[in-house]
Amino acid sequence: MTSINDHNSHPDAPARSDAPAAPDHPHPHPSPDAPEYSDGRLEAAVKRRLHQNGQRMTRLKQEVLEAFAAAEVLSVEQIGNRIDGLGDLSPLYRCLSGLEEAGVLTQVSVADGPRRYALHEQFGRHHDYLLCTRCASLQEMPGCALRESAQQHASRSGFLIEDHQVLLRGICATCRQVEGKAAEA
Repeated sequence: MTSINDHNSHPDAPARSDAPAAPDHPHPHPSPDAPEYSDGRLEAAVKRRLHQNGQRMTRLKQEVLEAFAAAEVLSVEQIGNRIDGLGDLSPLYRCLSGLEEAGVLTQVSVADGPRRYALHEQFGRHHDYLLCTRCASLQEMPGCALRESAQQHASRSGFLIEDHQVLLRGICATCRQVEGKAAEA
């Protein structure tokens, strides 16, 4: 049986039907309104979405999805490091672009940092973030206090919210501690 980590073929070659299913659960703590994906259902849902957008599931796309099984938000470099034998990142950039275009991944909008991605809310959980302006660390905020208020306002005005992302900038605890020690010296 060939595993999806077999890199004897092109990284964007079609996925083999005998490849193992996607991880049982894409995130350890999905939001209550996020769909529960297990037993290969994430892969099946992503395949449906890709098909709707004129794309197909490839081995590289499967490996990208697997990379998100262990992390919420990943940079292109982090995703590349989780895919054995990738080498050149060009196929990965094309793959990520296709997954974003299909609505499987969403880009985390951080203008002054590396390009980062997360599973779209439909496939994972809602994403809002705290960004450290010193070290560029990105922390996910649990839940979303804005969602209910925004949906009420949108509903009154006839607006349909498809997605949103909140990014709060500040200084993380580690950097504050380091700066505090530097000020004391």
